[in-house]
Amino acid sequence: MKINKRIIRNIGHNRSFYISSILLTVFTVSFLIASISTGDTLNNTMDEFLKGTKVEQGKYYTAVPMNSDDIRDVEDKYNVTIEEQKYIESGENDKTVRVFQKTEKVNRYVVTEGQDADGADEILLTENFAKENGYDIGDSIEIEGDEYRITGYCIRGDYVYMLENGQETYVNNKGFGLAIVSKEAFDKFDNPGLYYSIRYGEDNVQEVRKCLHDEYDMTSYTADYANTRIKYTEVQGENYSSMGVMISAVLFVLIMLIITLTLGRTLKREQKQIGVLMALGYRKREIAAHYMKFAAVPGIAGSLLGIAAGIPFARGYTYMTFTDFEPVPYEMAYNTASMLAGLLIPTVLYVLTAYFVVMKMLRNPSKELLRGNVGLNLSKMKKALSHSNIRARTKFKIRGLLLNPGRTIIACLGLMIAGTSLIAGFVMKDSCEYIIEKGLENAGSYQYQYYFTSPRSEEIEDGEPFVSGTFEVEGSDVSFGLSGIEEDSKFVNLNTVSGNDAEYGGYYMTMAAATTYGVEAGDKFTFFNPATMEKTTVTVSDIIDDNTQVALYTSLDNAAEILGLDAGFYTAVMSDRELDYPESEILSERSKDSMRTSLENYLGPVMMVMYILIILGIAIGFTVTYLTVNMIIEENRYTITMLKILGFRKKEINGMLLNMNHILVPIGFLLSIPFGLAICTAALADTVESFSMYIEAHIAPMSLLICLVLLCFAYFASLSVLKGKVTRVNMVSELKERTE
Repeated sequence: MKINKRIIRNIGHNRSFYISSILLTVFTVSFLIASISTGDTLNNTMDEFLKGTKVEQGKYYTAVPMNSDDIRDVEDKYNVTIEEQKYIESGENDKTVRVFQKTEKVNRYVVTEGQDADGADEILLTENFAKENGYDIGDSIEIEGDEYRITGYCIRGDYVYMLENGQETYVNNKGFGLAIVSKEAFDKFDNPGLYYSIRYGEDNVQEVRKCLHDEYDMTSYTADYANTRIKYTEVQGENYSSMGVMISAVLFVLIMLIITLTLGRTLKREQKQIGVLMALGYRKREIAAHYMKFAAVPGIAGSLLGIAAGIPFARGYTYMTFTDFEPVPYEMAYNTASMLAGLLIPTVLYVLTAYFVVMKMLRNPSKELLRGNVGLNLSKMKKALSHSNIRARTKFKIRGLLLNPGRTIIACLGLMIAGTSLIAGFVMKDSCEYIIEKGLENAGSYQYQYYFTSPRSEEIEDGEPFVSGTFEVEGSDVSFGLSGIEEDSKFVNLNTVSGNDAEYGGYYMTMAAATTYGVEAGDKFTFFNPATMEKTTVTVSDIIDDNTQVALYTSLDNAAEILGLDAGFYTAVMSDRELDYPESEILSERSKDSMRTSLENYLGPVMMVMYILIILGIAIGFTVTYLTVNMIIEENRYTITMLKILGFRKKEINGMLLNMNHILVPIGFLLSIPFGLAICTAALADTVESFSMYIEAHIAPMSLLICLVLLCFAYFASLSVLKGKVTRVNMVSELKERTE
């Protein structure tokens, strides 16, 4: 068809549109492929590794030790696999090495480099810790006063994500690592810690828990879904895939709006030709197909280039993602479905967008199209402000915005999306910094908390006793800690969000827990003991301003009654100084310094995300501004010519045309603030499930100012590029075209 020759001419006439839409499509498609492929690679690798190492499905402590015969009896009776996990902790100068005895049935280890440690003076180290602290294979490391030769690097399935305890949010490879030694070497250590790991062969979890509690007085049980080290490994792949789909969807919508605006402008400009084609007998379907090809060009070109760019992008993105974990060997899993989606979705969406825009135009009679009157019935709008005393230049700008509502809306929407991207980046950073600076203070004035393997009743000289237990809520994978504290505790701050004083004996839930379970003050709250499976229902008195822990506070007596303890017994101690307890008596230890260090380490990848979002926001702001202002210039070429003839200087003309969208910058930015906070609030809601800590969305005033400056930079940088285009308008050709 001869009219198809116009496609090449159209590309030349709208170079900025095609270049921008193709580049946006390339980024969107490549990001979609990279995110989903990274998620698949992470899921496949970790699923295979966790299955291969027989990672625990639960861990528990008992007051009555289980010998090998006891373990064998439970295994045979309930079709489970149980193995002792013996360990000691050794370290100094803010470095801790957790040394495990070799395992065979549950939580197996894998030697990734070097040789296994079989001798009494040999040891395996986790690779990240070793490299961060300058240990190579063949070097020696001191453990509990003895030297051990490092024979290789290893990984355990339950420590792929290397957290020292469940309260940390991010790995500290320099401060914490794992080591594995033979049974012969481990027997030299005094007072080792002990817990049991279990895997189930059938769906009888509750029955097994009841047996362990009744026969061996199980004091604590943690399921794999409540274990941060394992949970984070299992869910992170899905998080990356979901993020890729969400961001890609937003960008596709933006590109479709740009196509709608650009193609609509083209149709208005060419409506006379369309009327001629209809008069010559061209069917609407043929004309629609012709203009749909205009939209197919950025779809096809952007998809192909996006797929080509998505493969190396996916490799780099996956490499960056795996740095959070111990170096598990992996093979890239390129998601073919995402590639097929990246190939088809842009073209289909863009072509459908073009179809609806064209068919809307073709609904008009051919005689109206031949007259060139379609879409130009704006006489009332043109007369707007005609009797006003406002300066002519201001009237021109206002009419320009009102005469083209579609262009104005898209320009404002594009600036809003750009601002949202900028704000989201700074919200992520500021939220982490805020919980480090303010959140840890809200948790209390204690510096250390020690949780014991069994209840105690001895007097405490340094510190304050409290009753603590871990509980679960039906329908949720997030467990919480119940803490019974002394009246007028000097270490815990029960500052309620309502401002009311906390009454001793009530039940006060932290903000992190309330957000997780959807509970408000005055609600009934039901939970169960994972060891005994007994349910308890209480009334939540108020909410505590504390996002650092998922917890419920009450009195010592209330907590003891729920846990079935006698009066005078406690299960944990908090203190403002470090205390010395034998390793065999400690279930877990929590310190403010370790939480602070973990959050500070988490800021590293958060800053990387922030920089990516800043670059994306600036790119979107620049592109949308360029396209919409370029349309203003194209639509006002004759006006520019007349202004030149009337003696207006270049600076004055630029001020009238290029400054037309200035008012949209603050409007778009103000709209982006609630959107950015809402998106980050939804994204950060997952931090409770991953880290047992709620990072509330927060942005500092200075960060808002920086975001505004960056948005203005993108906007004015685009305008500076367009200044030359106003100067290059050919007066002679424009006057000839208007005369003809």
